[in-house]
Amino acid sequence: MARLDCLALLEEQFADADGAWAREVCGLYGGNPYFHDNKQSGQGEPGSALRSAYEARERAFADWCSARGLDAATRLREDEAILHQLA
Repeated sequence: MARLDCLALLEEQFADADGAWAREVCGLYGGNPYFHDNKQSGQGEPGSALRSAYEARERAFADWCSARGLDAATRLREDEAILHQLA
């Protein structure tokens, strides 16, 4: 049960970090923040609020993947492949 609690906490932390990042992107560009996902525009300049949100999101994603025995880079490539198939 403790493992499930840990996984739930990591999922919540990623969702919170993703939401904070999305709000920063929307504040800068408007529209759908996920159009800026995995692009330079979604990373922000060093020292900016967007960069801080982006880095927190990346750490939370890596933690989420690690807890599930996944490699974050592999997971990202798999997600990108799915998105290209849907486009």
